[in-house]
Amino acid sequence: MRPNKSDCIKPFGVISGTVGILMIKKPLKVFFHSLLSVAGWLKLKTLQKPTLVILTYHRILPMDSKFRHQEQPGMIASPDTLQCHLGLFRSLGASFVDLEDWLNRKSAGSQLPKLAVAITFDDGWRDNYTYAFPILKAFEAPATIFLVSKYLDTDRVFWPEQVIRHVTIEPQKRPQAIHEWLRDYAGSLPFDDRPLTIEEADVLIANLKTLDDQTILEQLERSTVSEEEPVRQILNSKELVEMHSSGLIRFGAHTRQHFRLNRLTDPLALRNEIVLCKDDLEALGVGTISLFCYPNGDITNQGERFVQEAYLGACTTKNGINLADTSPYNLKRFNFHDGNGRSRRLCFSTIGRSLIFA
Repeated sequence: MRPNKSDCIKPFGVISGTVGILMIKKPLKVFFHSLLSVAGWLKLKTLQKPTLVILTYHRILPMDSKFRHQEQPGMIASPDTLQCHLGLFRSLGASFVDLEDWLNRKSAGSQLPKLAVAITFDDGWRDNYTYAFPILKAFEAPATIFLVSKYLDTDRVFWPEQVIRHVTIEPQKRPQAIHEWLRDYAGSLPFDDRPLTIEEADVLIANLKTLDDQTILEQLERSTVSEEEPVRQILNSKELVEMHSSGLIRFGAHTRQHFRLNRLTDPLALRNEIVLCKDDLEALGVGTISLFCYPNGDITNQGERFVQEAYLGACTTKNGINLADTSPYNLKRFNFHDGNGRSRRLCFSTIGRSLIFA
């Protein structure tokens, strides 16, 4: 039911009270972030055991990129944010390490750096090459990019980006079949009234995760939003070879289709997503694929067995640090984006929050 206009009119006292609360909340929020930032900094400065911190990113996009208006906010970090983080950890005396090398050293019982930092990127976005790669070269910082093999060398994008493309246009311009299907998952969002904001689209995407990925893709394939010139957003083979040749970039497997593995009930389909992705990538001539990353952090016992049979280690979406006794198939990371890492204070705050409330 839509609200009446009278329901939306608040007395002056209520408005004043709301503003007052917001004015109080802002300094409290800054104070809270500052405390967490100090906690994160102290933790990293007073390590007692060799520790691995994994920084993970998805998209690296400048502030003026048009793709920022077509993406979930938690997926985007600016080049300045990435550069800030690398400079920050260098100032702490951290050693930038290749994740695979660190795992091999750990397995061999070799001495590990007191504070090691590994950098990972999920999904294989083209902007990793355009914007992140030059920064990594400047810092001589190795990184692992987890690739979705069936999206390489194509104009495809993942289903959340497709959903955003549909719902951030005027409702009457959406394909009718898509509009009616998505409406069932819109909840209280103003789905029929106007284009959704990116934040509202993010809520809709979360609601759609009750479905399996294949079902979502089949529904979206019923119709598309036309584009004059499709723009490739995923890496291609040429870019992969160039990055691999630098000696700084290695690649890992992120499944063939980016399917959430806990939604696959067929053991053969599960194995194919995990194991054949490795075969696909190694056929491109970009080195041995030794690491895996669980899409959305989801996995099953059977799926983990397939991963352990094929890979040296695997990354989760869990926040935290890794010690020498951490399982190589349960590696924790800090997922950064502009919202939680655009400054040194926010970066340390994100780390401190995870360590305190783990």
